[in-house]
Amino acid sequence: MTVLRKSFKVLIIVLIIPIILTGCFNYKEINTTTFTTCAIFDIADNGDVLIYLDCVRPYRDANESSDKGKRIIYKGTGRTAYEAIRSINMASSYKVNFTQNRAIIFTEKAARGGINKYLSLINTDQEFQVKPYVFVFFGDVEQLIKISSGDEEYLGVFLSELVQKNKNNPRAITTNINDYLVESKVGNNYTVLGGLDIRKDVIDERVELSGGVLMRRTEMIERINVTECMSYNFLKNKIKTGTLEVKNPQVKDGFLSLEILNSNTNTDIQYKNDQVILTKDIKINAVIAESQGRFIVTKESLNELKKNEEVNIRQYLMQFFKRFSNSQVDVLQVERLLEMKYPKLQVENILSKIDLKINVDVNISESNRVEDNYF
Repeated sequence: MTVLRKSFKVLIIVLIIPIILTGCFNYKEINTTTFTTCAIFDIADNGDVLIYLDCVRPYRDANESSDKGKRIIYKGTGRTAYEAIRSINMASSYKVNFTQNRAIIFTEKAARGGINKYLSLINTDQEFQVKPYVFVFFGDVEQLIKISSGDEEYLGVFLSELVQKNKNNPRAITTNINDYLVESKVGNNYTVLGGLDIRKDVIDERVELSGGVLMRRTEMIERINVTECMSYNFLKNKIKTGTLEVKNPQVKDGFLSLEILNSNTNTDIQYKNDQVILTKDIKINAVIAESQGRFIVTKESLNELKKNEEVNIRQYLMQFFKRFSNSQVDVLQVERLLEMKYPKLQVENILSKIDLKINVDVNISESNRVEDNYF
Protein backbone atom coordinates (compact mmCIF):
# COMPACT_ATOMS: atom_id res chain seq x y z
CA MET A 1 0.00 0.00 0.00
CA THR A 2 2.88 2.32 0.85
CA VAL A 3 4.55 1.59 -2.49
CA LEU A 4 1.29 2.36 -4.30
CA ARG A 5 0.98 5.74 -2.55
CA LYS A 6 4.56 6.68 -3.43
CA SER A 7 3.98 5.69 -7.05
CA PHE A 8 0.81 7.80 -7.12
CA LYS A 9 2.69 10.85 -5.74
CA VAL A 10 5.42 10.46 -8.34
CA LEU A 11 2.80 10.27 -11.08
CA ILE A 12 1.13 13.45 -9.85
CA ILE A 13 4.47 15.31 -9.80
CA VAL A 14 5.31 14.11 -13.32
CA LEU A 15 1.94 15.38 -14.59
CA ILE A 16 2.15 18.77 -12.82
CA ILE A 17 5.72 19.72 -13.82
CA PRO A 18 4.98 20.07 -17.59
CA ILE A 19 2.00 22.29 -16.78
CA ILE A 20 4.13 24.58 -14.58
CA LEU A 21 6.89 24.85 -17.16
CA THR A 22 4.74 25.58 -20.21
CA GLY A 23 5.31 29.33 -19.84
CA CYS A 24 9.09 29.10 -19.68
CA PHE A 25 11.30 30.18 -22.54
CA ASN A 26 13.35 27.56 -24.34
CA TYR A 27 16.34 28.27 -26.56
CA LYS A 28 14.21 28.17 -29.70
CA GLU A 29 11.83 30.81 -28.29
CA ILE A 30 14.69 32.99 -27.07
CA ASN A 31 16.36 32.93 -30.47
CA THR A 32 13.20 34.31 -32.08
CA THR A 33 12.47 37.02 -29.47
CA THR A 34 13.78 40.56 -29.00
CA PHE A 35 13.82 41.75 -25.37
CA THR A 36 13.47 45.45 -24.53
CA THR A 37 15.66 46.99 -21.83
CA CYS A 38 14.18 50.49 -22.08
CA ALA A 39 11.02 52.00 -23.59
CA ILE A 40 10.95 55.72 -24.48
CA PHE A 41 7.57 57.34 -25.08
CA ASP A 42 7.26 60.58 -27.05
CA ILE A 43 4.54 62.46 -28.88
CA ALA A 44 4.64 63.48 -32.53
CA ASP A 45 3.66 66.92 -33.83
CA ASN A 46 0.34 65.51 -35.09
CA GLY A 47 -0.41 63.97 -31.69
CA ASP A 48 0.51 60.40 -32.60
CA VAL A 49 2.45 58.22 -30.16
CA LEU A 50 6.16 57.71 -30.78
CA ILE A 51 7.96 54.86 -29.05
CA TYR A 52 11.65 54.00 -29.07
CA LEU A 53 12.82 50.62 -27.82
CA ASP A 54 16.37 49.79 -26.75
CA CYS A 55 16.51 46.03 -27.24
CA VAL A 56 18.76 43.01 -27.07
CA ARG A 57 18.32 40.13 -29.48
CA PRO A 58 19.71 36.99 -27.80
CA TYR A 59 21.45 34.39 -29.88
CA ARG A 60 22.77 31.04 -28.76
CA ASP A 61 25.36 29.38 -30.96
CA ALA A 62 25.04 25.61 -31.02
CA ASN A 63 28.83 25.33 -31.13
CA GLU A 64 29.34 27.47 -28.02
CA SER A 65 28.21 27.23 -24.44
CA SER A 66 27.87 31.01 -23.95
CA ASP A 67 25.06 33.33 -25.03
CA LYS A 68 25.49 36.21 -27.42
CA GLY A 69 23.28 39.19 -28.03
CA LYS A 70 22.87 41.93 -30.60
CA ARG A 71 21.73 45.42 -29.70
CA ILE A 72 18.87 46.88 -31.72
CA ILE A 73 16.98 50.17 -31.39
CA TYR A 74 13.48 50.36 -32.87
CA LYS A 75 11.16 53.29 -33.53
CA GLY A 76 7.41 52.94 -33.92
CA THR A 77 4.50 55.31 -34.39
CA GLY A 78 0.75 55.00 -34.12
CA ARG A 79 -2.40 56.62 -32.82
CA THR A 80 -2.04 54.51 -29.66
CA ALA A 81 0.96 53.04 -27.85
CA TYR A 82 -0.19 49.54 -28.74
CA GLU A 83 -0.41 50.45 -32.44
CA ALA A 84 3.10 51.95 -32.25
CA ILE A 85 4.44 48.66 -30.88
CA ARG A 86 2.57 46.75 -33.57
CA SER A 87 4.25 48.90 -36.21
CA ILE A 88 7.63 47.82 -34.78
CA ASN A 89 6.63 44.16 -34.89
CA MET A 90 5.65 44.57 -38.54
CA ALA A 91 9.21 45.66 -39.33
CA SER A 92 10.93 43.01 -37.21
CA SER A 93 11.19 39.30 -37.83
CA TYR A 94 11.61 38.88 -34.07
CA LYS A 95 8.75 39.36 -31.60
CA VAL A 96 9.29 42.26 -29.19
CA ASN A 97 9.01 41.17 -25.56
CA PHE A 98 8.77 43.55 -22.55
CA THR A 99 9.28 41.12 -19.67
CA GLN A 100 12.92 42.18 -19.21
CA ASN A 101 12.29 45.92 -19.49
CA ARG A 102 14.24 47.89 -16.85
CA ALA A 103 13.29 51.55 -17.48
CA ILE A 104 10.43 53.64 -18.86
CA ILE A 105 11.21 57.15 -20.10
CA PHE A 106 8.77 59.90 -21.03
CA THR A 107 10.02 62.92 -22.93
CA GLU A 108 9.30 66.37 -21.47
CA LYS A 109 6.84 67.01 -24.29
CA ALA A 110 4.97 63.80 -23.52
CA ALA A 111 4.95 64.49 -19.77
CA ARG A 112 3.62 68.03 -20.17
CA GLY A 113 0.93 66.81 -22.57
CA GLY A 114 -0.13 64.03 -20.20
CA ILE A 115 1.05 60.44 -20.11
CA ASN A 116 -2.42 58.94 -19.72
CA LYS A 117 -2.34 57.74 -23.34
CA TYR A 118 0.59 55.44 -22.48
CA LEU A 119 -0.44 54.23 -19.02
CA SER A 120 -3.22 51.90 -20.10
CA LEU A 121 -0.77 49.73 -22.04
CA ILE A 122 1.84 49.84 -19.25
CA ASN A 123 -0.70 49.01 -16.56
CA THR A 124 -2.69 46.29 -18.32
CA ASP A 125 -0.29 44.50 -20.67
CA GLN A 126 0.93 41.33 -18.96
CA GLU A 127 4.46 41.68 -20.32
CA PHE A 128 5.04 45.08 -18.67
CA GLN A 129 6.41 44.67 -15.16
CA VAL A 130 5.81 46.95 -12.14
CA LYS A 131 9.49 47.22 -11.17
CA PRO A 132 10.99 49.35 -14.00
CA TYR A 133 12.09 52.82 -12.95
CA VAL A 134 10.27 55.68 -14.64
CA PHE A 135 11.86 58.99 -15.71
CA VAL A 136 11.16 62.21 -17.56
CA PHE A 137 13.89 63.14 -20.03
CA PHE A 138 14.80 66.77 -20.72
CA GLY A 139 16.46 67.11 -24.09
CA ASP A 140 16.43 65.86 -27.65
CA VAL A 141 15.27 62.25 -27.74
CA GLU A 142 17.17 61.63 -30.98
CA GLN A 143 20.35 62.72 -29.20
CA LEU A 144 19.55 60.37 -26.32
CA ILE A 145 19.14 57.50 -28.77
CA LYS A 146 22.40 58.42 -30.50
CA ILE A 147 24.33 58.51 -27.22
CA SER A 148 22.81 55.28 -25.89
CA SER A 149 23.29 53.43 -29.20
CA GLY A 150 26.99 54.35 -29.22
CA ASP A 151 27.48 53.16 -25.64
CA GLU A 152 28.42 49.62 -24.76
CA GLU A 153 25.71 49.35 -22.12
CA TYR A 154 22.02 48.85 -22.81
CA LEU A 155 20.18 51.99 -21.74
CA GLY A 156 17.69 50.20 -19.47
CA VAL A 157 20.40 48.17 -17.74
CA PHE A 158 22.56 51.29 -17.33
CA LEU A 159 19.71 53.30 -15.76
CA SER A 160 18.76 50.45 -13.43
CA GLU A 161 22.34 50.16 -12.18
CA LEU A 162 22.65 53.96 -11.94
CA VAL A 163 19.58 54.10 -9.70
CA GLN A 164 20.89 51.31 -7.49
CA LYS A 165 24.17 53.18 -6.97
CA ASN A 166 22.37 56.44 -6.20
CA LYS A 167 19.50 55.23 -4.04
CA ASN A 168 21.03 56.98 -1.04
CA ASN A 169 22.07 60.07 -2.97
CA PRO A 170 20.14 63.00 -1.42
CA ARG A 171 20.26 64.90 -4.72
CA ALA A 172 18.51 62.17 -6.71
CA ILE A 173 14.87 61.08 -7.00
CA THR A 174 13.97 57.58 -8.14
CA THR A 175 10.49 56.10 -8.61
CA ASN A 176 9.34 52.85 -10.18
CA ILE A 177 6.19 52.57 -12.26
CA ASN A 178 4.27 50.77 -9.51
CA ASP A 179 4.86 53.57 -6.98
CA TYR A 180 3.79 56.15 -9.54
CA LEU A 181 0.58 54.33 -10.43
CA VAL A 182 -0.36 54.04 -6.73
CA GLU A 183 0.63 57.54 -5.56
CA SER A 184 -1.00 59.29 -8.53
CA LYS A 185 -4.39 57.91 -7.46
CA VAL A 186 -4.39 58.72 -3.73
CA GLY A 187 -4.80 61.96 -1.82
CA ASN A 188 -4.41 64.97 -4.06
CA ASN A 189 -2.79 62.84 -6.80
CA TYR A 190 0.73 64.33 -6.61
CA THR A 191 3.80 62.19 -7.16
CA VAL A 192 7.43 62.78 -8.11
CA LEU A 193 9.36 61.07 -10.89
CA GLY A 194 13.09 61.06 -11.55
CA GLY A 195 14.58 63.42 -14.13
CA LEU A 196 17.14 62.61 -16.83
CA ASP A 197 19.44 64.91 -18.74
CA ILE A 198 22.54 64.75 -20.91
CA ARG A 199 25.83 65.88 -19.41
CA LYS A 200 28.83 66.93 -21.45
CA ASP A 201 31.99 65.27 -20.14
CA VAL A 202 35.55 66.02 -21.21
CA ILE A 203 35.17 63.94 -24.37
CA ASP A 204 31.83 62.15 -24.44
CA GLU A 205 28.26 62.93 -23.50
CA ARG A 206 26.57 60.95 -20.74
CA VAL A 207 23.04 60.35 -19.53
CA GLU A 208 22.67 61.44 -15.91
CA LEU A 209 20.08 61.60 -13.14
CA SER A 210 18.95 65.22 -13.00
CA GLY A 211 16.55 66.27 -10.28
CA GLY A 212 12.92 65.28 -10.41
CA VAL A 213 9.54 66.06 -11.90
CA LEU A 214 6.38 66.81 -9.94
CA MET A 215 3.36 65.16 -11.54
CA ARG A 216 -0.31 65.53 -10.76
CA ARG A 217 -2.27 62.55 -12.00
CA THR A 218 -0.78 62.15 -15.47
CA GLU A 219 0.56 65.64 -16.20
CA MET A 220 3.87 67.32 -15.40
CA ILE A 221 3.42 70.32 -13.09
CA GLU A 222 6.91 71.49 -12.14
CA ARG A 223 10.52 70.45 -12.51
CA ILE A 224 12.52 69.99 -9.30
CA ASN A 225 16.19 70.89 -9.74
CA VAL A 226 19.10 69.05 -8.15
CA THR A 227 19.38 71.47 -5.20
CA GLU A 228 15.65 71.27 -4.49
CA CYS A 229 15.83 67.47 -4.59
CA MET A 230 17.79 67.53 -1.35
CA SER A 231 15.15 69.72 0.31
CA TYR A 232 12.39 67.42 -0.92
CA ASN A 233 14.20 64.30 0.31
CA PHE A 234 14.86 65.87 3.73
CA LEU A 235 11.21 66.81 4.16
CA LYS A 236 10.00 63.39 2.98
CA ASN A 237 12.47 61.45 5.17
CA LYS A 238 14.29 59.93 2.21
CA ILE A 239 17.86 60.87 3.16
CA LYS A 240 20.06 58.33 4.87
CA THR A 241 23.53 59.33 3.66
CA GLY A 242 25.05 62.08 1.53
CA THR A 243 27.05 65.28 1.87
CA LEU A 244 26.48 68.85 2.97
CA GLU A 245 28.66 71.80 1.97
CA VAL A 246 29.00 74.59 4.53
CA LYS A 247 31.11 77.73 4.77
CA ASN A 248 34.37 77.43 6.67
CA PRO A 249 34.03 80.02 9.46
CA GLN A 250 37.82 80.19 9.87
CA VAL A 251 38.75 80.84 6.22
CA LYS A 252 37.25 83.43 3.89
CA ASP A 253 35.68 81.82 0.78
CA GLY A 254 36.53 78.36 2.14
CA PHE A 255 34.10 75.46 2.53
CA LEU A 256 33.73 72.32 4.60
CA SER A 257 32.20 69.07 3.41
CA LEU A 258 30.10 67.19 5.93
CA GLU A 259 29.34 63.52 5.35
CA ILE A 260 25.86 62.56 6.53
CA LEU A 261 26.14 59.38 8.60
CA ASN A 262 22.39 59.13 9.14
CA SER A 263 19.33 61.32 9.01
CA ASN A 264 15.74 61.01 10.16
CA THR A 265 12.69 63.21 9.70
CA ASN A 266 9.65 62.81 11.94
CA THR A 267 6.39 64.33 10.74
CA ASP A 268 3.44 65.42 12.83
CA ILE A 269 0.26 67.14 11.69
CA GLN A 270 -2.41 68.81 13.81
CA TYR A 271 -5.59 70.72 12.99
CA LYS A 272 -6.36 73.51 15.46
CA ASN A 273 -8.39 76.70 15.16
CA ASP A 274 -8.81 76.30 11.40
CA GLN A 275 -5.04 75.94 10.99
CA VAL A 276 -3.02 72.97 9.76
CA ILE A 277 0.12 72.74 11.88
CA LEU A 278 2.71 70.65 10.08
CA THR A 279 5.84 69.88 12.11
CA LYS A 280 9.03 68.41 10.68
CA ASP A 281 11.67 67.33 13.23
CA ILE A 282 14.92 66.61 11.39
CA LYS A 283 17.89 65.02 13.13
CA ILE A 284 21.21 64.71 11.28
CA ASN A 285 24.44 63.07 12.37
CA ALA A 286 27.44 64.13 10.28
CA VAL A 287 31.23 64.09 10.29
CA ILE A 288 33.70 66.55 8.79
CA ALA A 289 34.94 64.92 5.58
CA GLU A 290 36.94 67.75 4.00
CA SER A 291 38.16 71.22 4.81
CA GLN A 292 39.20 73.94 2.37
CA GLY A 293 41.87 75.79 4.24
CA ARG A 294 42.59 75.95 7.95
CA PHE A 295 40.04 74.58 10.39
CA ILE A 296 40.88 73.98 14.04
CA VAL A 297 38.40 71.68 15.76
CA THR A 298 37.19 72.87 19.13
CA LYS A 299 33.92 72.59 20.98
CA GLU A 300 33.20 76.20 20.10
CA SER A 301 33.98 75.80 16.38
CA LEU A 302 31.80 72.69 16.11
CA ASN A 303 28.94 74.50 17.85
CA GLU A 304 29.31 77.39 15.41
CA LEU A 305 29.16 74.97 12.47
CA LYS A 306 26.15 73.30 14.00
CA LYS A 307 24.18 76.54 14.44
CA ASN A 308 25.07 77.85 10.98
CA GLU A 309 24.10 74.62 9.24
CA GLU A 310 20.83 74.30 11.15
CA VAL A 311 19.87 77.81 10.05
CA ASN A 312 20.89 77.12 6.44
CA ILE A 313 18.96 73.86 6.20
CA ARG A 314 15.86 75.40 7.74
CA GLN A 315 16.00 78.31 5.27
CA TYR A 316 16.41 76.04 2.25
CA LEU A 317 13.52 73.83 3.33
CA MET A 318 11.21 76.79 3.95
CA GLN A 319 12.10 78.29 0.56
CA PHE A 320 11.36 75.00 -1.14
CA PHE A 321 7.98 74.68 0.54
CA LYS A 322 6.99 78.29 -0.14
CA ARG A 323 7.92 78.07 -3.83
CA PHE A 324 5.39 75.32 -4.38
CA SER A 325 2.71 76.44 -1.92
CA ASN A 326 2.70 79.92 -3.50
CA SER A 327 1.92 78.16 -6.79
CA GLN A 328 -0.88 76.22 -5.07
CA VAL A 329 1.04 72.94 -5.33
CA ASP A 330 0.85 70.53 -2.39
CA VAL A 331 4.34 69.09 -2.87
CA LEU A 332 4.47 67.60 0.65
CA GLN A 333 1.12 65.81 0.35
CA VAL A 334 -0.31 67.72 3.33
CA GLU A 335 -3.86 67.00 2.21
CA ARG A 336 -3.11 63.27 2.25
CA LEU A 337 -1.50 63.47 5.71
CA LEU A 338 -4.50 65.35 7.07
CA GLU A 339 -6.91 62.84 5.52
CA MET A 340 -5.05 59.94 7.14
CA LYS A 341 -5.17 61.50 10.61
CA TYR A 342 -8.65 63.06 10.37
CA PRO A 343 -10.63 60.87 7.93
CA LYS A 344 -13.90 62.76 8.40
CA LEU A 345 -12.42 66.27 8.35
CA GLN A 346 -13.14 68.49 5.36
CA VAL A 347 -10.84 71.52 4.98
CA GLU A 348 -10.97 73.94 2.07
CA ASN A 349 -7.91 75.84 0.79
CA ILE A 350 -5.52 73.74 2.85
CA LEU A 351 -2.36 75.34 1.45
CA SER A 352 -3.37 78.78 2.72
CA LYS A 353 -3.86 77.38 6.22
CA ILE A 354 -0.58 75.49 6.65
CA ASP A 355 1.76 76.58 9.41
CA LEU A 356 5.00 74.73 8.71
CA LYS A 357 7.37 74.32 11.64
CA ILE A 358 10.83 72.93 10.87
CA ASN A 359 13.14 71.88 13.69
CA VAL A 360 16.67 70.91 12.66
CA ASP A 361 19.22 69.26 14.94
CA VAL A 362 22.66 68.70 13.39
CA ASN A 363 25.25 66.75 15.36
CA ILE A 364 28.75 67.27 13.87
CA SER A 365 31.83 65.32 14.92
CA GLU A 366 35.43 65.58 13.75
CA SER A 367 37.12 63.04 11.50
CA ASN A 368 38.40 59.86 13.13
CA ARG A 369 41.75 60.24 11.33
CA VAL A 370 42.60 63.94 11.57
CA GLU A 371 41.12 66.43 14.00
CA ASP A 372 42.61 69.68 12.69
CA ASN A 373 43.50 70.94 9.23
CA TYR A 374 46.27 73.51 8.81
CA PHE A 375 46.50 73.61 5.00
